[in-house]
Amino acid sequence: MEFSTDYDGKELHILGLFIKPEYFTQVTQLMMDVNKRKEKSNIQLIEALKRVGIILDYEEIKSSALNGMVNRAHIAGEMMKKGYTSSVAEGFEKYLSPSKGFYKPPKRLTSLQIIDFIHSIGAVSVLAHPFLSLDENELLRFLGSDESCGLNGIECYYSTNDDAVTAKSLRIADEFGLIPSGGSDFHGAVKPDVYPGVGNHEGTTPNIPDEYCEKLRERAEKL
Repeated sequence: MEFSTDYDGKELHILGLFIKPEYFTQVTQLMMDVNKRKEKSNIQLIEALKRVGIILDYEEIKSSALNGMVNRAHIAGEMMKKGYTSSVAEGFEKYLSPSKGFYKPPKRLTSLQIIDFIHSIGAVSVLAHPFLSLDENELLRFLGSDESCGLNGIECYYSTNDDAVTAKSLRIADEFGLIPSGGSDFHGAVKPDVYPGVGNHEGTTPNIPDEYCEKLRERAEKL
């Protein structure tokens, strides 16, 4: 599961891997309040866009999202579908990043709270696509802070990473004793340029070594 968390005003995504079925109810309970806040933020975003002439039907977007869970990528996809933008990326660049003033992020649990929760249910915590949210200095500061306490791994292989970023990520993982991981960040139709297990045509997401998966699995068994 991918959790959106807050670190020093930045949105960091923490993965919970190898979650055992007996803890699914606890995860659902945790997320119910989080999702209510997220939906309120989504509706406020739709209203803000409407004020500048971008008319979107939130219920229509919600009906097409998996389990009705809407994020900004779904909204960006609908903007593209309606012809307001030419791509999902343009939607984020022009309207959906917090700096543009339309999107007000919901109050999120902190990275440390989520990492602690993941460990409390015997799962493994991995920082996803760190360089989407942080530059290198910010990442090093995060990994050296209490907020990252107990983090097990870091996503080194990612769709938009080039070889240099992957190499840098692997070096940082080694420096902090974190298990490397990776993924395409496939999210279905809302990310049409990303393919499961492959990434996209611009990045260099290679096959991820099986040994990383096994190391993460072994870590989960020890928690």
